[in-house]
Amino acid sequence: MKIAILYDVVYPKSIGGGEKINWEVGRRLADRGHEVWLVSSKMWDGPARMEQDGMVYAGICRWLKATNSLGNRSPLQPLLFAGAVFNFLRKEQFDAVLCNAFPYLSCFTACAAGWFRPVPLSITWYEARGWTAWWHHAGFLGLLAATLERMTVYTAKYHNTISNFTAERMHRKLGIPSASIALVPAGVNVAEIRPSGPVTKKKEILYVGRLVKHKRVDRLIDAFAQISKEFPDHIVRIIGPGSERPALESQVEALGLTGRVRFDGTVAADVLHDHFQCAQIFVLPSDQEGFGMVLIEAMAAGTPVLAQRK
Repeated sequence: MKIAILYDVVYPKSIGGGEKINWEVGRRLADRGHEVWLVSSKMWDGPARMEQDGMVYAGICRWLKATNSLGNRSPLQPLLFAGAVFNFLRKEQFDAVLCNAFPYLSCFTACAAGWFRPVPLSITWYEARGWTAWWHHAGFLGLLAATLERMTVYTAKYHNTISNFTAERMHRKLGIPSASIALVPAGVNVAEIRPSGPVTKKKEILYVGRLVKHKRVDRLIDAFAQISKEFPDHIVRIIGPGSERPALESQVEALGLTGRVRFDGTVAADVLHDHFQCAQIFVLPSDQEGFGMVLIEAMAAGTPVLAQRK
């Protein structure tokens, strides 16, 4: 089968959980003999189409590097990508199309393209927020996003997700019938992350992820400030990019934690695996996650995790 996986960002140029799952699923489908296309914005230099990891990478629109006030992609990026999806799917024939639900607009244009070239379309949901969560996340703009989220439900007959948690929210918050939701559990390449031998744990508390408001890294820093004197040899290591970094660095300085909280930005995969293996504990203080791939990456490395229950 010729399969298209649509998302406006792509791994490894972007390191979020959704794009990493697309890459993992795509290369395994390719290993089974399918022709897999990762269709995204053109985040790389060189030709718009290239073969890598056994798949075709197709950059169908230009990438805008600017981020918005929430630290996410440029608000124009989903518009550019959605328009490009419509044109791309009208010209290129596939046997199946998997389209990431967020940022929503591409689901509508993928559906519209199907009127000209009928093809099975399935929407992939990594999280389902609903009205309340979107309001708390982005105010009035969040209500617009919540409206688009609810309308996205009607763009396809088929829906899939990575966890029972998100499947339940899709049914409860978005009204998607449970029978229409396929569960495709997320996973990681344990062989790449699992320690090959004994590991000496460092006195480190680890966070990996984007530095944006809803990840609540500020909460981790506040919590560490309360226990830092009891554990004078421990540090917090924060790995990942994001617009909240200046504010978090100011918070660290104000709390007198300079040198005790370290920001590493984006690191190479092998370096990241080393940090997962050597940390004493991994903390994910986020208010909103559909699953949290970093949690199972930490567990695969043999490191205990701490996260919100809900």
